[in-house]
Amino acid sequence: MVPSSKGNSMKRIIYSLLLTMVALPAVAQLDRSVRPQPGEAREPEIAEYKKYELDNGITLIVVEDHKLPRLSIQLSLDIDPIVEGDKAGMISLAGDLLGEGTANRTKEVLDESVDFMGARLSTYSSGAFASGLSKYSEDLMELLADVVLHPSFPQESFDKLKQQSISGIRANQDDPGAMMSNLYGSQIYGLDHAFGEIVTESTIENVTLEDCVNYWSTYFKPNVAYITIVGDIKPRAAKKLVNEYFEGWTPGEVPTHSVPVPELPSADYVALINRPASVQSEIRIGNRVVLSVGDEDLEAARIANMILGGGSLARLYLNLREDKGYTYGAYSSIGTSEHVTAFTANGAVRTEVTDSAITQFLFEIDRIRTTLVTEEELQGAKNYLAGSFGRSLESPETVARFAYNIERYGLDEDYYNDYLQRLQAVTAEDVQKAAQKYFADGNLLIAVVGKASDIKPSLAQFGEVKMFDAFGQPASDAEMIPEGLTVDAVLNNYVEALGGAEALAGVKSYSMQSSGSIMGQTLSIGEKWMKGGMYRSDIQSPMGAQSMVLNGSDVKVIANGSEQPIPEEAKAEILADDPIFMFRDFSNFEGVLSNEVAVINGVNAYAVSEGETTYYFAVESGLLIRESSTEEGPQGSVTSNQDYSNFKEVNGIVFPHAYTFPLGGSMTIDMSVSEIKVNSGVSASDF
Repeated sequence: MVPSSKGNSMKRIIYSLLLTMVALPAVAQLDRSVRPQPGEAREPEIAEYKKYELDNGITLIVVEDHKLPRLSIQLSLDIDPIVEGDKAGMISLAGDLLGEGTANRTKEVLDESVDFMGARLSTYSSGAFASGLSKYSEDLMELLADVVLHPSFPQESFDKLKQQSISGIRANQDDPGAMMSNLYGSQIYGLDHAFGEIVTESTIENVTLEDCVNYWSTYFKPNVAYITIVGDIKPRAAKKLVNEYFEGWTPGEVPTHSVPVPELPSADYVALINRPASVQSEIRIGNRVVLSVGDEDLEAARIANMILGGGSLARLYLNLREDKGYTYGAYSSIGTSEHVTAFTANGAVRTEVTDSAITQFLFEIDRIRTTLVTEEELQGAKNYLAGSFGRSLESPETVARFAYNIERYGLDEDYYNDYLQRLQAVTAEDVQKAAQKYFADGNLLIAVVGKASDIKPSLAQFGEVKMFDAFGQPASDAEMIPEGLTVDAVLNNYVEALGGAEALAGVKSYSMQSSGSIMGQTLSIGEKWMKGGMYRSDIQSPMGAQSMVLNGSDVKVIANGSEQPIPEEAKAEILADDPIFMFRDFSNFEGVLSNEVAVINGVNAYAVSEGETTYYFAVESGLLIRESSTEEGPQGSVTSNQDYSNFKEVNGIVFPHAYTFPLGGSMTIDMSVSEIKVNSGVSASDF
């Protein structure tokens, strides 16, 4: 008997959970061979706003808009970025905790109040937000003031949020996008910089509830607060509400922090994370930038970025996707910050063209620095940016953001009124100067996440290659697998580790119970299997009760007592497998063994890939400790990991008694197995 797939049964469980411009007629014929000349730059019509300075230091901005009976209230604190060190992640936890209950309301009562109004309420590390119908304006203001001024910081919620953070870190540690974010930030800014430090399991474990309380009491002061109110309310009424509910907020001294601007590297270099299972390489190329809102170069820099990589008509996209076919998309971006930000060109390419793709990225960055853009490119970028600006003015939230920026950054009051004139005044020479200033020449970081054994030798042409781990720490070259090791040998070791082929052949049925926590509520899963294609899963979750039943020839899904229709394609895929708990059928396996040893949760493992899925077998025990699957989504590739641990023997078979349950993206639940029965407690009547 060959072990078969827990991974497939998990897909069934997830499937069960998941159940729950029109063209206008032409009015005239145009000569499209003649390019129309741009008209004079328009002066936009930007709605007015009212600003008040309250006695306790709050800056209040009100944008009156009576088109809809709705209101939004944004409270933002002007706090310098903070280096958290060995407690990285604390500030984010503190912000989330504000919404977990107050001295006047438990979390449940708070949620009920928000739901009753059909409103939204969220908190974060530098403020809070509330929105809803304007008839509830007083209630919304009172709720917002309550979570900001009187948070209760419940220990139970703190423990839950810490565990969720740790689960997210574990789920992301083999995700190429998350690995790249860690690598790029740590290299652009530095691990000891507020923008570059990395949140890890150990830094989250170091955070205490007292740390979060101290952060709130130290930084949440009215004299650094901006309250922006947008919607169906008169400015004087808004001022009265803020005074009423925030007058007891006492001002105080708020610590300031210096935010250094890192030096550019002395030469281009490659920062590489080895991910043996990768079939494509994540690439980010760029440098740190000093570019703030209001900078005289801002419009030229944005046009330069738009032409280089701002969309599907930009140079990077046309080169790397349309011409070369290296990738689904290649883009660039440039940020703004009063401190420091970054220019980035990025894309995900097939492993075998990694070096060729980097060559083209560098070619396009150099070309926009050394050669004037065409008039067509220049006008196209201007038109796009002007159109985006015009469309944004339809939203009163845009006016509120403009008002906030004017007050926050000390901009001229006509800064946004003059935007289109500044945009149209940009020349091709201005674009080239901006590219030369903000797109580094010979001082670039080339960050890559991919299969090092295939790509590292060819990366040396771009500069020194430095190895890093998933958390931005220096790493050595990967350990190579023993000479002569084969896929069959790894799989045979796995079978022996489970208990041996004879013991596995003796498994006629099993049952299992496991549970975990999701958003503070329990998820329970019960599974039963019997030889002959009989299988069922019963799930109790916050979404209700759900079951999936297979009887060898048919599939039923019942959600909250109602049978759900299943597409025939999905039904056929489900019936094609015959699951045994936590095992994977390798009888018709056509996997490829990586020549490098991977490190999974600190354990050395052999990586065996088949299609978009990679299986990791512990070197020492031989057991399967992770299944990693990558799928293409609307936002790019998404990797889901399912980890197995806490292995124990039951009736001569070794089972993991802890596993992660993937919910999509980086979301997972840590599941604990409470009971496993082999060859007992299961009968045909269960199916």
